[in-house]
Amino acid sequence: MGGEKPGREVQEPRSSNTAAQPAAAGSKEKTQAEIEAGVRNLASRNHGVISRARAIEAGLKRSRIDWLVASGKWEAIYEGVYRISGSAEDRGQRIAAVLAWAGDGAVLSHFTAAELWGFEGIKAPPVDVHVSRLKVGKSEPRGLMRYHRVRKLPPTDQRKHKGFLLTTPLRTIIDLAPVLPDDELERVILSASRKKLLAPSKLIA
Repeated sequence: MGGEKPGREVQEPRSSNTAAQPAAAGSKEKTQAEIEAGVRNLASRNHGVISRARAIEAGLKRSRIDWLVASGKWEAIYEGVYRISGSAEDRGQRIAAVLAWAGDGAVLSHFTAAELWGFEGIKAPPVDVHVSRLKVGKSEPRGLMRYHRVRKLPPTDQRKHKGFLLTTPLRTIIDLAPVLPDDELERVILSASRKKLLAPSKLIA
């Protein structure tokens, strides 16, 4: 997951440490350096990953983001999704990057949700990151993720776990039921029950 390497030395924008707009009376406008530090803090809580949209929302200028990427301080993972150089390139970062790329309304699902819930019994879980979303407005990055288009994804089917938004244990099992062999599905259900993630009665039609 490497970023673009600059072909020549990139000069830091002169305005990077100045406020984007004049400060209002009685208030102090944050400088770009202060905003950048806040964005780094956001990324550090998200496995070193930050999206362009989130950085801009936090107040970072587009020109500053472009400089951070060109200078190698940020590395592009997907279009509009970056990792802070030096952050750990691990499974958590890959998952965070896919969620950031998928955008608002996306949740981890299927095999990736099962992985994070710690379900046992799946013989050969795929390494691709699985996400579900109601609306799809992007093409899927090949070989990196599985994008599931769903008709319904109510809040009751979503839960925050290990810092990620993913489908609940019950929704995860329901999503996996059509693709798992019967013996693996049974082991997954038993595993979830042992971990007290769901009651077996919940799966009775």
